[in-house]
Amino acid sequence: AERQFIVTMILSKVITWMRSQPGSGELKALIYMDEVFGFVPPTAEPPSKRPILTLLKQARAFGVGLLLSTQNPVDLDYKAMSNAGTWCIGRLQTERDKARILEALTSVSGDVDITEIDAAISSLAKRTFVLHSTRAKQPRVFTTRWAMSYLRGPMTREEIRTVTPDRPRTAPSPPPAESPTITTTVSPPVVASDIASVALHPAATWTSMVNYDEAGRQYRAAIALTVSTRFDEARIGLDHTETWESVLYPLTDPPDAGNLIVVDHDDRDFTEPSPEIPFADTDVPLSNAPYFDRVSRMVARELDTNRSMTIMRNKDLKLVSRPGEGREAFESRCTLAAEDRIDTEVAKVTQRFEKRIRSARRDYESAVRSADTAQQQLDDQRGDALMGFAFDLLSGRKPRSSRSSQRTVQNRLAKAEGRIQAKRDLFEDLQRDLEAEVELATAKWDNAVWNIEDLDIGLEKDDIDVTDLKLVWIRTNS
Repeated sequence: AERQFIVTMILSKVITWMRSQPGSGELKALIYMDEVFGFVPPTAEPPSKRPILTLLKQARAFGVGLLLSTQNPVDLDYKAMSNAGTWCIGRLQTERDKARILEALTSVSGDVDITEIDAAISSLAKRTFVLHSTRAKQPRVFTTRWAMSYLRGPMTREEIRTVTPDRPRTAPSPPPAESPTITTTVSPPVVASDIASVALHPAATWTSMVNYDEAGRQYRAAIALTVSTRFDEARIGLDHTETWESVLYPLTDPPDAGNLIVVDHDDRDFTEPSPEIPFADTDVPLSNAPYFDRVSRMVARELDTNRSMTIMRNKDLKLVSRPGEGREAFESRCTLAAEDRIDTEVAKVTQRFEKRIRSARRDYESAVRSADTAQQQLDDQRGDALMGFAFDLLSGRKPRSSRSSQRTVQNRLAKAEGRIQAKRDLFEDLQRDLEAEVELATAKWDNAVWNIEDLDIGLEKDDIDVTDLKLVWIRTNS
């Protein structure tokens, strides 16, 4: 789980950086990962799988390369293998591995000679590889430089000590310090009646932050606070509650906000004070309830002044980030919202143009039919005129003229053809206008995705509530 977390975090950061770069045809950065088994498997979906597939599909456009290696190709996702442009194939352990490689190569390039590559892989010697590139017609066989590795594996702690004899086994102990004069009392001081009095448990994770010493000879007083904070901003629909915890140490009167130490604590961090350890005297009025009220008010002022929450907002898309949501996740949500806006706006634009385009198409088709009719009439008249002319010549009569009627039909045909051109121009203009508005809407919302600004949301006094306050005794020598 830790390895998955680290790999996923690093690759996600690389993708974020990559997308801020301009496109490039030259290699600017190379990500190398040895033994990718388990990080991009064929069936499961570990967190690291998506960023690896994203890099394999998109990174080359930004000049970023990804180099992966594994001893078992059968454990690699098919999509990952098919997006690789260069392959170095060594000796494979099983026929399944070889079959997986050949299958993936076939999907990458349909014209690859599988028989030739199969034969080349099967005959490979040690430290010899088949190089296949999508930019080369034929595979090549090459040999690495001579190298030697004993493959010794990791060393034990005892073995490390044998090769580092000059290193000290333990850190030298500091010289004993002079013990200060400490005034203590065996009985615990009187504490205000509504304030719990506990001791810091030695297993708490934040003991070093308050100089806790398990061998300490006395108890010193501190105050642990749990505060409920509410970040609300109605104009952007934000209403989020968080718990803020801290320890005030050392105690002073009046309370000093500079002594607040932010720690995450819970009931497991506290235990009963030991009756064998004395309590250091303090000038702080622990028996006085108003002192603890002053501590609460001091904390409220400090949070009101200095604590805020930074969220991201996209005004165009009317979106705000969720508390704890990263920039990449918010950008993904903005992209989905923009795609929805594009679909909605394109549908409206198409609906607005649809009736006019349909009408223009009908007018165009009607003009074509009118022109076809006029052309047919003209052809018929010409045929009739030719037959009549021949009949008149054979019968000895003076040929009759049909030019007037033909001219009428020709005029009608010319007008119909003119209407065809006009309707075609109108139809094409409407189509261009529709495409232009669709492109405009698409560009508008595509650009809106990146219009993200940071908003700092502060606290108000009525948004701060000290829900728990207890006196904590810390074991120390100072």
